[in-house]
Amino acid sequence: MKKIITGLAILAVSGCSTMINGTSQSIALTSNDFENIDIKVQAASQRESNRLPTYLPVYAGNAKAPITVTISQSCYEPTSLTLRKELADSYWLNVFNGIGFFVDYATGAMWQYPEEVVMRVSKIGFCTEETANL
Repeated sequence: MKKIITGLAILAVSGCSTMINGTSQSIALTSNDFENIDIKVQAASQRESNRLPTYLPVYAGNAKAPITVTISQSCYEPTSLTLRKELADSYWLNVFNGIGFFVDYATGAMWQYPEEVVMRVSKIGFCTEETANL
């Protein structure tokens, strides 16, 4: 019985990315312009409106698809940015413990998005919100 419990404990803590990064992430989204800018965020199971700067929560189940962020304010040039997942740096620590590759894959912790993203936005010249809404 002790061997089974020890084996389960080793299996439970063997995923390096799962232990280091967890299964959720928060992406800091800012712009090169420090004004509040309206954006739309679209992911596989998520559609929301927000304002820059903001934090986007991402969970392991949602980390399979890209996230698209679009400027939705009328006085700014139409800009869109797609965030794609990458292999987590800590995922490669599993080379020291082969079981961790499977644990991180199963929990989704093998993937990560960039931690900080700066959107390049350009304001349309001579535009104010009052004239844009006419």
